[in-house]
Amino acid sequence: MTVADLGEHALLARLLSRLPRPSASVLVGPGDDAAVLAPARNQRLVVTTDAVVEGVHVSRAFSTPADIGHRALAVNLSDLAAMAATPRWALVSLVLPGSWLVADVEGLVDGLAALAGRHGVSVVGGNITSTPGPLVIDVTAGGEVGSRRWLTRSGARAGDEIWVSGTIGAAAAGLEMLRDRAPFDSPSGLAQGGPGSGLRAPDTGHGAPSWIG
Repeated sequence: MTVADLGEHALLARLLSRLPRPSASVLVGPGDDAAVLAPARNQRLVVTTDAVVEGVHVSRAFSTPADIGHRALAVNLSDLAAMAATPRWALVSLVLPGSWLVADVEGLVDGLAALAGRHGVSVVGGNITSTPGPLVIDVTAGGEVGSRRWLTRSGARAGDEIWVSGTIGAAAAGLEMLRDRAPFDSPSGLAQGGPGSGLRAPDTGHGAPSWIG
């Protein structure tokens, strides 16, 4: 069965049942015109948004629907982590080609929901609409951080230590290996050129989906 066969409202009902149960901070969740949230005392809200476009950021030739769903949320959680915020909520908008199988959309949501569950993120709303293509997933994520405890890019100072999580170049290396054209034996080969600087690594490749997990 395809998305076009099932229809938006029936699809939404099926997808909502696959999401983690909302936390106590969600006073009004999916199903209404907007969400109502209750931040913890003495916390500040941190909000970010990012979109994943099929053929630009992800490829179904290399990624399962679950991988794509994981990535769509992971890039947002990465932004919150960079600001020292604890993730709490997410809004998810799916722009779906009518030709997509419902089972694949469920797989996509399962991948996103699994990551949300691991990090205590409540999906509090969103939108579903159809398109001739390609697939677009637009996620807005919110988190909390203590007063004056957030981190910013402008806060860097000479003499600060630089910490890197994961392997530099791993995402791009994974994509090249999937394309069967990697000119090296391991992801460390990408780092030999000595890149001058970098930010959130997940933007660089379609391959390895587990940047946050």
